[in-house]
Amino acid sequence: MPSASDLYEEGLEAARTGDNERALNCLTSAVQQDGQAEYYAALGNLYAVQGDSENALFFLKKACELDVTSSEHRSDLAGVLFNKGMFRDAIHFYQEAVEGDPLNPEHYYRLGCAFFYQDQPNYERARAALRQAVALYPTNAACQRLLGLACHHLEDYAEAADALRAASRLGTSPDIEYNLASALFGQGQFAESAEAAQRALDENEEEWSPRVVRLWALALHRSEQWEKALEALALAGQLEPTDARVFELQGDTLLKLNKLEKAARAYQKAALLLPERADLHYQHGTAWLQAGDPERGMQALKKAIELRADYGDAWNNLALCQDVLGKRAEALQSIARALAVSRDKPEYVATRQRLEGESS
Repeated sequence: MPSASDLYEEGLEAARTGDNERALNCLTSAVQQDGQAEYYAALGNLYAVQGDSENALFFLKKACELDVTSSEHRSDLAGVLFNKGMFRDAIHFYQEAVEGDPLNPEHYYRLGCAFFYQDQPNYERARAALRQAVALYPTNAACQRLLGLACHHLEDYAEAADALRAASRLGTSPDIEYNLASALFGQGQFAESAEAAQRALDENEEEWSPRVVRLWALALHRSEQWEKALEALALAGQLEPTDARVFELQGDTLLKLNKLEKAARAYQKAALLLPERADLHYQHGTAWLQAGDPERGMQALKKAIELRADYGDAWNNLALCQDVLGKRAEALQSIARALAVSRDKPEYVATRQRLEGESS
């Protein structure tokens, strides 16, 4: 009859070749003959691979009881607990694994994952664990990526960008480049953010993500690359035809390019999608005023005021529209409403002076 040691080795070999039934029989026999911790652990890990978490937990817990010094058994047990969503218990055993083998970066990485993905994430503790993982294994892209994400959640955009740049150098992906772009945007590095977002799109040309395109467009806009931003926003509008933010940003960009009528139409689309937002009606009306169509401007500005009676800027621009249309008395009433909101605002004072000068 084969010894427990021979059965153990045969079971491992069978598992490596995918013969799980033979592996299960051999490892079960090894445990029955000689209940060593490593035999229990191997059997528990085999059950884990097969998706039998209950048996996996039973045998891995037994392995931990038999060998209280093994960090690997604790890490394996924690992995099963993690996959079952039992994060608190997983964290406990990952911490024991770290204490037993403090030079193993994998333990720190998995501990960081547990803190990061638990129902109520603890990004500070995730970052602390992942910093240790990266210090021990700086060329691991997964460690760098998750460290970057933890820092991003903590709004530490500088460290997030550093970690995600490192992850990108080690093995880029659309996810890494998008999060790098987001971190760079958070730092105010808009041109570099746009470049990272462009790489994210290039990495996944078959299926462009609307959120990536939107960030790309916004970064181009903030870096004052108006023409490129407009192209990106046209694509974003195709991908998200009901996203008012896209059309609002189109309007902002078109204003920068002095394409006033097109800007007004873009703001109009945004206002139709979110009619409860007074500021969109204000932008719509102001763009028509600038484009030389005070009648349309007046109608949109009145909608803004209906939604927000104390909208001083809208009252001021309504007065300007009414003035151009020859409605002088109405214009004076409108600017009075603007001044009631902010008596000393220079723009309102200038409008009143202009109207009073024309009336005298």
